[in-house]
Amino acid sequence: MKLALAEKKKLLQIARYAIEFPIKNGSRYKPDIDSLSENLKKNAATFVTLLDKGELRGCIGTLLARQSLAVDVANNAYNAAFEDSRFSRVTSAELANLQIQISILSVPVKIECKTEDELLKKMEKSGLILKEGRKQATFLPDVWEKLPQQKDFLNQLKLKAGLSENYWSKQLEFYMYTVEKISE
Repeated sequence: MKLALAEKKKLLQIARYAIEFPIKNGSRYKPDIDSLSENLKKNAATFVTLLDKGELRGCIGTLLARQSLAVDVANNAYNAAFEDSRFSRVTSAELANLQIQISILSVPVKIECKTEDELLKKMEKSGLILKEGRKQATFLPDVWEKLPQQKDFLNQLKLKAGLSENYWSKQLEFYMYTVEKISE
């Protein structure tokens, strides 16, 4: 999905409102869908990443498009600020330093592979989803900056999913996706 500059700015505004509104008003912000462009009404999957002075402060998202882009961004911004179990809730004192990044995900494409070596040969520097039964994890493409080696990237993704680094099974499924990134 290619967004105009005004649409990108509107999404960043929606994300910020979704974080500020509950702090100031005690209730969740809901975007007025009727006033938005057609692109922002289309279903999309997103991740919202919050940074404080360059350090991760929260990151929550969806992998499949089930609601409008604007609503998905609002929900994920709220969840990144207040529901990410790795962090305490964002406070009003943090708002001024909070930087918001939105990643709009493409439709994930399954990687057909029978072995880990086959997977490693097919992996690209894109987002990657790992699934097996109820276990699931993903890394956004930005994670390649911290884990540039394919084997390290895959091993950390396995750990994130609750598996061991050397784990392999025929039931493992992998999907690649790209993102359109919007940052403040």
